[in-house]
Amino acid sequence: MKKIISLLTLISFISFGVLSIVSFAQAQTTMQGPLESCTIRDSGVGVDDCPGGDECVFEDNPKCGICCLLNALYGITDWIFVVLIALAGIFVIWGAMNILTSGGDSSKVSSGRQYIMYAMIGLLLAFLARAIPGIVRLIVGAS
Repeated sequence: MKKIISLLTLISFISFGVLSIVSFAQAQTTMQGPLESCTIRDSGVGVDDCPGGDECVFEDNPKCGICCLLNALYGITDWIFVVLIALAGIFVIWGAMNILTSGGDSSKVSSGRQYIMYAMIGLLLAFLARAIPGIVRLIVGAS
């Protein structure tokens, strides 16, 4: 139970950090006025009319809003993927060390197995994070 509480605490701290960054960006946008354009980092956002590596101006391209949304989602999910992969690696190493240093203690072996299971769940969530932009693209009807 303590492990679940500490994991939830870690997730809440990460969420607080992400929300503070988003609110700061919103405050910057409000002070500068509405956005008129955004820079698309690559053409892989999945919309045909998105200029890869260029500035997408809202007045010139009606799909710029979707392009910028998908571009932001790709950036966020890329970071989530990297963090979850790193955490999964740490959990696998931690679980393996618990198993290797158990010395026959069944509670340490089961603890190590649980850490490795948590790592597999983290990997599943990481791959799910990579699928989120595709799901959003399907929902908004972008081609």
